[in-house]
Formats: sequence, structure tokens, C-alpha cells
Amino acid sequence: MENETAVVPRYPFGKEHRLELEPEIAAIRAEGKLVRVEMPVGGEVWLATRYDDIRTVLADPRFSRALANEPGRPSLSSESLPAGSISALDAPDHTRVKRVAAGAFTARRIRDLADRTGEVTAGLLDDLRAAGGPADFIATVSRPLPRIMICEMLGVPAGERAYFERLLSDLRSWQAPLDALADRRSAIERFIGELIEEKRREPGDDLLSVYAEAAAQGRLSDDELLNLGVALLAGGTGTPTDFLTGAVYVLLTRPDKYRALCADRTLIPAAVEELLRYIPIGTAGGKVRVATEDVELGGVTVRAGEAVLPAMGSGNHDERVFENPGELDFGRGKNPHLGFGHGAHHCVGAQLARLEMRVTIEALVERFPDLRLAVRPEELDWLTGEVVRGLRALPVTWGATE
Repeated sequence: MENETAVVPRYPFGKEHRLELEPEIAAIRAEGKLVRVEMPVGGEVWLATRYDDIRTVLADPRFSRALANEPGRPSLSSESLPAGSISALDAPDHTRVKRVAAGAFTARRIRDLADRTGEVTAGLLDDLRAAGGPADFIATVSRPLPRIMICEMLGVPAGERAYFERLLSDLRSWQAPLDALADRRSAIERFIGELIEEKRREPGDDLLSVYAEAAAQGRLSDDELLNLGVALLAGGTGTPTDFLTGAVYVLLTRPDKYRALCADRTLIPAAVEELLRYIPIGTAGGKVRVATEDVELGGVTVRAGEAVLPAMGSGNHDERVFENPGELDFGRGKNPHLGFGHGAHHCVGAQLARLEMRVTIEALVERFPDLRLAVRPEELDWLTGEVVRGLRALPVTWGATE
């Protein structure tokens, strides 16, 4: 690699990852060039921290996700995704699979999702109030809401949802042994595979039935069908929970911002977009890509075969794109954030995650205008060694103070 330096820092920086970017990220972004960092697995990558460079890595077909997924490539985790996973495909296969995945989100389904999200959220907030403060917002609201929604969409029976959630939780650790990760993924694949066979025998009005029909028509292979189900189940429960938890944490640690939404609910759609920009969810920031040819990027030449990591959280705080990026500004006009990625691999479930955040915040400010943290922020317990930044619990309370 170019620009050899005496010391290559280990990445991610630090051991505990809160919802503030590590200071090293801002310093690297200010320098304006890609730098080398050493990943936990597979060696070194170029780290892209500026918005424009990140967008290039995410959208330019010269940067391959399929090559980055090969065993031994630099990565956060020792686990490689199956070759048929939508997150590990390049065009034209990725284009075909994503067209099938996104095509199932019809206008009628989106309308139904909005109504159903409101119903589920109302019930969960009833549970929150019944629990009495203090209550864990994650266990009561932000974890069950995405789980219920994606399971209903995929047609997962209610009685089996807790089982798969336990399996998925083990895949969030990037420090887990490879054999343990492989065992968990195999169990999830068996679970989804059996469910697909049920949908083939008795199709319903759910996404897995729609995708199974697409496979029967030759638009998906059986392997792609299986991995699409796994990806939607995992993605539909993990990231939305983390964003929703992070949003409530940010609002409650900035009570003036929460009060602003209580006073003017028309701010909520813009607030959702700003929270998606502001909160860096991924510990690494993004998924590695590998250059298929030499590419001039960020002041260096990335050689064919070299890996680049797009740190999307850093891009969302790039001063060249976002004025006062460290400020949570609900009046921010143009907000082209990278919260759900960019380019071909832009998150297929982005609209559902946005919907869940918007509906939950709307319901919270209406029903719990006095919501607040039940402990001091410094007493909260943050996750370590996982692929996302998040909390183990978010205790909240409301009503009169003692």
C-alpha cells in the first residue's frame, strides 16, 4: 500500500463504543486522505472517512462486496457471509435479487405497514405504562416492535419468534469463535428453510411466500431465497432496534430536543432523518469493499485487490457536507445522510425502519411527554465487542419526580 507509516492503528478504535464517534475519526477526516488501519481479522484496509470518498466506495462498481466476503479478507468478524447473501453479491446478481426483494414492498403493503406499526406501538406503550417506571425501554418497546413487524411481514409464527431472536443475538458479536458463529447461522438457516417449505405448501400473503413464488419462477435460486430470508429477518430486527434505542437515548439525554418534539410534532419527520444522520450505529461504520482495479481515491491510489472500509458514521459528520455536524438540528434542510448506506447496497428495509422510528416517537411525545432517563447517563451499561453501538438496557420513567 502507498504512504507507508511506522504504525498502523488497530480498528475499531477503543473497546467501548458509545453513540459518539471516537476522536481519532475526526482527526483522520480532517487530514483528508485515506489511511491504513488494521482490522481484527485479515489485516489492513484503507479507511475512508470523508463523505464523498465513502459515497464513491459504496456506489462505484470497481469496489466489490463479493471479493470482500472471501475467507481471509480483512473484516470486523471472522465470519464470512454465504455466497448467496444479498450483502455479499455484486451486479448483476445483486441487482436481480434486490429487485425481487424490493418489489414485494407494494404501495398497499406500505399502507398496511403504517397502520399495523401504529397498532403494535400503541400496545407496547400500554405495556410500558403498565410496567410502571422505571422500565427498560429496549425490552418493552424498541426490541419487540421491529421483531413483531418483520416476523409478521415474513410470516414467522408468533410462537417461534423468541427462538430465532436468541440465535440472531449471538451473531452480533464480532469476537465470538468462528465455529460458534457457524453453528448459529446453520440453526437460523434450518429455521428459515423449514419455514420456506411451509410457505411453498401453503402460501400466504407474506414476504416469504412472495419470494418463494419468485424462486419457483426462476427469478431467485433456492440459495438466494434462503439467504434473503435470513438477511431480512436479521436486518429487520437488529438495526431498527439499535436506531430506535439510540434515538430515544439521544432525545432523553438532550431533554430540550425531546420537549421541542412534544411542542411541535411536525418536526418529527425531519427529526427522524437527523437522528439517522447523527447516530453512528455500526461499530466499524460499514462493510469492507475490495478494489477490482487501481482507483485514485482520497489522495491515494487504492491498488487492485486492496480493501477499503467506508466509515459511514464519519461521512455523516463531515463538515464539508453538514454544517455544524456535531449539533442535533431538527431544522436541518438538506440532509443526504448515509444512515442506510448508498448505492446498490442501500438498505432494502430503510422505509420500514424510518416508519418504526417516526411512529414510535410520535406516540411517545403524545403519551409520555414527561419521559426521562431513570438513571444518570454515566450509569448506563454499553455493549462491547459487538458489531453495533448500543446499550444493554435503557431504563426510563415518567410522572412526578420524587
